Amino acid sequence: DADLSSSSYNDLKGKMTKLKAVNSDARFFYLMGLRDSNQLFFFVDSENPTSQDYSAPGDPYNEPGEEEISNFKKGVPYVQNPYTDSWGTWVSASAPIKDTQTGATLAVIGIDIDAHEFQSNVRNASLLVGGITLFLALFLLYLILYIKKSHETIDFISKHSDDMAVSYSYLKEAETIAELGRFTLTVSNGSMDLDDTAFDVCDLPKVAKPDLELFMSRVDVADRDRVRKIIDEAVARQLDSFKTNFKIVGESVTKTVLLIGTVRSSQNGKAMRVIGTIQDITGNA
Repeated sequence: DADLSSSSYNDLKGKMTKLKAVNSDARFFYLMGLRDSNQLFFFVDSENPTSQDYSAPGDPYNEPGEEEISNFKKGVPYVQNPYTDSWGTWVSASAPIKDTQTGATLAVIGIDIDAHEFQSNVRNASLLVGGITLFLALFLLYLILYIKKSHETIDFISKHSDDMAVSYSYLKEAETIAELGRFTLTVSNGSMDLDDTAFDVCDLPKVAKPDLELFMSRVDVADRDRVRKIIDEAVARQLDSFKTNFKIVGESVTKTVLLIGTVRSSQNGKAMRVIGTIQDITGNA
């Protein structure tokens, strides 16, 4: 309760919320502790207190696997392969915060990333998240004071939050090298958001307001009806996952791409967005 009302705690909440906002790959940031030998609980998370996904300090996490508790006790950083809990399906990375004198694990910091967005390259995603975990493990050696002196540690984390953002820039750079772009399609009006890699993969001009029709104009005529039908059917059925291969015909190049997507719906069950990845697989096709 004291942390909830402190300015340093609220400042950390703001920093974590900002990290989540500027890193669309990450859904949750959180610090967890262990009590009674087998009960994980939250110290702090990145969610707004008004969100249904918010976990207050002290709230138990009731869906841990044996691996999570075991790794907490061992004090080892780890990447958890795709799993499902009440919040969704995730790839998670965690790293311990240890007492430098006793070696005991006092807490772990974790990041959850939506597993659906990594289906096209699960192995590479695991390696990339593992690299992030290693970075965090080194960084988090300095966070021991969080448990012993919570207010001072919160101030410390706030000052170093930019380092976590840097680690995600490494992830985005790796995706660019792998020619793995990301997109979001708004169902209601056909508008699209594409990152720079997606523009390059589709050989599209980087216009301010791309839309589905502009995207489809780059799809090979032989594939165009099939691709549109797959997207329309995914939206109609609100599919958790769909994928298709097709050819992109650019100004001076033709390439084979892999599109993987998932449909996101509103609380009333209406399809709202299609989000996913598009990757140049010409060399692997």
